[in-house]
Parts: sequence; C-alpha cells; structure tokens
Amino acid sequence: MQINKYDDIVAVCNNLLYNCPIGDKALTYLNNRLTKEAQLKFGFGFFPPQDQLKMLLSFIDEATLIENNLLYVKNIDSEYKILFSTLEQHNLILPYRDVYGKIIGLVGRSLLDDEERSILQLSKYKNTDFKKSKHLFGLYESKRAILDTGYVYIVEGQFDCIQAHNRGIENVIALGSSNMSTEQLILLLRYTNNIKLLLDNDEAGKLGRERILEKYGRYTTFSNLYIPSGFKDLDELLSEMHINSSEELKKSLRS
Repeated sequence: MQINKYDDIVAVCNNLLYNCPIGDKALTYLNNRLTKEAQLKFGFGFFPPQDQLKMLLSFIDEATLIENNLLYVKNIDSEYKILFSTLEQHNLILPYRDVYGKIIGLVGRSLLDDEERSILQLSKYKNTDFKKSKHLFGLYESKRAILDTGYVYIVEGQFDCIQAHNRGIENVIALGSSNMSTEQLILLLRYTNNIKLLLDNDEAGKLGRERILEKYGRYTTFSNLYIPSGFKDLDELLSEMHINSSEELKKSLRS
C-alpha cells in the first residue's frame, strides 16, 4: 500500500527551493514568471537531481520516496545500488491537489527550453503516478471564483492556469492535456455548466476542442474562445501582453 507522505515531501522540496543554493536556478525562473503570492498559493518546490539527492534523503527516508514512485533503484551487484529520481529532468515541482485540497501527486516541470527538450525528447511536464483523468488541476484553488463568476475557463497546461491566477483571473482550471474525460466534466459540472474552452493555439488544441464538443456538447454549454495568432497558449498571452484582469483577457480573445 502506498505511503502518502506528499505533504512532508512538498514541504522539504519547498525549503530546498527557497533556502538552498541547489534551487537557485528554479527560483530565478519562477521569480521571472510569477509573484511570490502565486508561488506560495500553488506550493512550488525543488526536487533534486540524482547527484544531489542526499539533500532530500536527509529529511525524507528512501523507502517513502520509493513507495511514492519518486525514486527507483538499480542494483549493480549484490552489494551496490544506485538511486535514480523519476523527476531527474523535471526538478521544478508542484503538488497536484484534488478538489478537497488533498495532495494526490506531484507535477514536475522541466526548466529546459523547447529546443533543448526537443533534442532530448523530453516532455515539458512529468507527473507522478495518479489518475489524472479523474481530476482537474487548479479546481481546488479555483472553485470559489468559478461559483462567484458563474463560468470557468478550461486551459491545457498547469502553467497556463497558474499564470491566470497570478494575474488575478482565478476561474481557470487545467486539463493537463488537450483531452477531457467524462469524470473531469462531471467534476466540473458541480460548480458550473458554463464552460469556456481556451485550449492551446496549435493543432493538438484544435483537435482537442473538436473532440470535447463532439463528445459532450449536448450535455452543457460550451463557448469557443481562441488565443490570438502569435501566441501559443494562455501563459504566453498573459505574460507578453501584461494582462492583469478578467476584463482585459476578454478583450484580447477571439471567439
């Protein structure tokens, strides 16, 4: 049975991010993107790479990290083993909370740029093992604003959601992909039936939008909204256009 120590793990990784030199690169990246308030709201941390794992192991025991699929062991022989991190290339981490605020997994984000990730064939995000299709990233943090406004923006990436909150636009949740599951829709319908699709400005986003409307369009009210040409996603739009309110966002979107 999995030992759930995510609260402790996140607390230690948070300390490594803000108080230890090994987290400096990740912290600089965050400080250039988000306010301290937004960073703390979503609980960012730094999960160390293999050569610095002792920093984490001095606070969290090896067995707990293995049980939570954050470390794995390769045995060289009967006396020697090597520990590897499952987030080796995705060191900037944040907790993934369910609708009640319980941490059910971690999301790791690579600090490499698009070109570097393409060369190494790395994804931007890497999740620990949990059923992402049964949850919505940011719903715990967004549900009050969704109820207050009466609608929700659906985006793809976690940073799209976080950047929106960073800019004071809090009725935003992320699918974590361009697909929506039935479980995700049912979860969202507890809070609103007015859903605004704001997926990425690429082919995957276009196809995802079509699939969602085909599967679920008859069950609730969807509005199609589009990121303006020249911007790949909501994160990029908000950051480059310095949008800081829901009204400014509405004016910038295409329908």
